Amino acid sequence: MRLGFSRGFWLGLVCFFFLSVPARAAGRYFEAEEIGSLLRYPYDNEAAPGWYSREASLRIWGAPGRGYCAAIHANAPAGGRIISRPLAEPVPAGKYRLFLRVVGPTSPEEDTVVRVGLGAAKADVTWKSTKKRFTWLPGVEITLAAPAASISLEAVQFGGRGYGGHTEPLNRSIWVDTIYLSDDPNEKAPPDYH
Repeated sequence: MRLGFSRGFWLGLVCFFFLSVPARAAGRYFEAEEIGSLLRYPYDNEAAPGWYSREASLRIWGAPGRGYCAAIHANAPAGGRIISRPLAEPVPAGKYRLFLRVVGPTSPEEDTVVRVGLGAAKADVTWKSTKKRFTWLPGVEITLAAPAASISLEAVQFGGRGYGGHTEPLNRSIWVDTIYLSDDPNEKAPPDYH
């Protein structure tokens, strides 16, 4: 006499398990340092005429992403404060939740504001201060009336300086590492990403 479960039982159990697990919202990650044709530097470059790609791989900052972030300083001319690039695959029209991962400033004097654009839609992300490591900011809603074929990043207001490194820039600065766009406009935090 053989006791056991049939193949059909196991198949049904596996199907039940996968169908009962709630699906996570789909999302897209964008490395900020890959928006635009940014020059890479291993240090702060306050003479840069706008956004540049700065090495950000110190362990005290959490060393996320690919080891670089997009950086800009308050002394950059107005013409260099926005970067953009076309998207390989357009983002469909709809409501989304947008998150930024940033570091600093640790010595804020006012709010920092970065404007993220997806096609014609824009969303301002505002923060006062963060820890001395890359941190996800609370998400903001962005609504696309039409599919977006491009992404942009604009430095609107420089809130302060300080990142907890051995050397600090003299000017107010903004460092943005990653942008996460969630298909769920109610998502509370991005999934883990390294």
